[in-house]
Amino acid sequence: MDFDDRRATELLMPLRQAPTGPSTVDVGRAIARGERRRAAIRAASAAAVVLVVLAGGWAFAGTGRGHRPDPVPAVSASPSPEGGQGITQCTASEVETPPAAAQGGTTVMGGDPSGRYLVGLGIDGAKGLALLWDRGKYRIVDLPDESPTLLDVNSAGVAVGYTMRQRRVPWVVVDGRAHELARAGGDNDDAVAYGINAAGQIAGTVKSRPVLWPGPDGQAAPLPLPGPGYSGWARAVDDDGTVVGQLFHDDGSAAWAWAPDGTPTMLAAPVIDGKPATDYGAFDVRNGWVAGMAGTTGVLWNLRTGEVRVVAWGMLMAVNGKGWTVLANEPRAAVDTGTQRVDLPSVPGAEGGVYALAPAVLSDDGRFAAGTAITSANGHRAGTRWTCR
Repeated sequence: MDFDDRRATELLMPLRQAPTGPSTVDVGRAIARGERRRAAIRAASAAAVVLVVLAGGWAFAGTGRGHRPDPVPAVSASPSPEGGQGITQCTASEVETPPAAAQGGTTVMGGDPSGRYLVGLGIDGAKGLALLWDRGKYRIVDLPDESPTLLDVNSAGVAVGYTMRQRRVPWVVVDGRAHELARAGGDNDDAVAYGINAAGQIAGTVKSRPVLWPGPDGQAAPLPLPGPGYSGWARAVDDDGTVVGQLFHDDGSAAWAWAPDGTPTMLAAPVIDGKPATDYGAFDVRNGWVAGMAGTTGVLWNLRTGEVRVVAWGMLMAVNGKGWTVLANEPRAAVDTGTQRVDLPSVPGAEGGVYALAPAVLSDDGRFAAGTAITSANGHRAGTRWTCR
């Protein structure tokens, strides 16, 4: 495998932009090479479901089962991220890098809500290195196969990701040791573990079907689908058990959420340029805030109120428990609190200049962010941690 020909703009959307549909493409190699998954605009009806708030939790108006829900007017509103002490300035530093990855660099793919743990990969010119950082110190996680990649980690330091064998293989890392996640078809099932919550529930996909593992030792449980002909994936799971992801059907794709009891419901279509989006998905959830993309436009849903916000400045990369987001707008990046935007600078002394910044995680208190900077013309990657105040 090689890691050449990585262009700056291609790093910004490794796991954010909605692909054209589930496939068995070697995603590990695609991420390693930095190849952008391009969104395809597919014909679809302007379908949406209006969120309503119920005492003690959330639910959706309309049915989430059966055939694709009947179209209803798309929601176009601006949620108000939660208040609290704001930030005014952020500073950047490069994460600790293994010597083997000194030339190829590192990519931060995710982190826990406290800011203690980060996960990602190191580019060593061979199969790659799966990395777990604890308070800034890296650990190389021993994962077999090719393209070992860690995508998410919780506040207990339990991480999830995948490798490439003949197919993608899902893994969980507990106390530094990797275990292959169980699924009915074993090695025959192409699968990825995308996200993990505080309780250890793991969201992912098996054979183009969204699934939820109840814990590191559990079997993948398929999430209910709204009807026949649907495929897709679960991308993240909130601490209350709410799962978000994307489903594909003959008439398009949309972001979906599964309540803790498993009930699936389509999230409201965002309004972009005066028209409801016809192809959009969700990739992150925290404390009822859901982050997603419609093409290259960011979308933020508030599950408690049903409001939807279109994020016009840059690509939405992650959301925290306050509803704050991190955005990438080549070559810049920023934290958006809903009332202000604070720039994320590049690492000091970046050789050859900075071509792009791609933040991947924002702590719940907004004090820490992390991601990747492309710092030279040949696409060198520098895993980056930002401290904000």
